[in-house]
Amino acid sequence: MGVTIFVAALPTLAIVMGMAQTLVSALRRPAMNRDVIMITSSLWTLGALVLFTMEVPTHSVIKAFYFMFLVPTLGLALVRGREMLRRQLPWSRVLLDVTVVLLVAMAVWIYRFHG
Repeated sequence: MGVTIFVAALPTLAIVMGMAQTLVSALRRPAMNRDVIMITSSLWTLGALVLFTMEVPTHSVIKAFYFMFLVPTLGLALVRGREMLRRQLPWSRVLLDVTVVLLVAMAVWIYRFHG
């Protein structure tokens, strides 16, 4: 069970590490830095989601569109976190890649063949 939790938490860990690296980069050199756009767009999107949820808590379909805006940002954070993990633990790259591919395959299978 411990291995399963570790494998399931690996993409989340990579995303958190990538966002932390992006935040440090944005704070270190904010002038003409593309990371500032990633951080501010993520914060504005999450803020809009919270405000919309407080206003109309039942419209979950509309809230999904707010989260779709975060997909590219989370993807870039995953790539940055993957590189950080690869430098620390060389075997983690293969494990992370397999985990992400399996997560995508499960999502496609659920939404395609659910009935």
